Amino acid sequence: MAIYKAKARVVKVSVGSPDGNRVARIVHAGSIIPQGVHEDQIKHLLARKLIELVDGTEDSEPRETAADHLKEQLEKAVKQANEAEAKATAAEAKAAEADAKAAAAESELAQLKTPPPKAPGTKTSGAK
Repeated sequence: MAIYKAKARVVKVSVGSPDGNRVARIVHAGSIIPQGVHEDQIKHLLARKLIELVDGTEDSEPRETAADHLKEQLEKAVKQANEAEAKATAAEAKAAEADAKAAAAESELAQLKTPPPKAPGTKTSGAK
């Protein structure tokens, strides 16, 4: 299905069946010609160079639409978010491992600072 747009400042087109009721539409420059305009009128407007072809027939290659572009951006953002989440999880695991090592080192240090308990029956020096 071909898509046309207005080249002239204003283009008047008739929408509807050629042998039934028609509705006149005013199309301004750069606007898309509405569906339902009879092919004879399209040919006439093309010949007068009042409209131009924007999109070819269905056989032409599909063009990237804004929705496709947004979909690609969303997929990239999701991928980056997943990668960031994986990095954050790995960093949390490393931090937890470092905390465990620090706690073990503090425990060892506390044991080294604490004097061993005295054996029962020994006297303490000084107090009589």
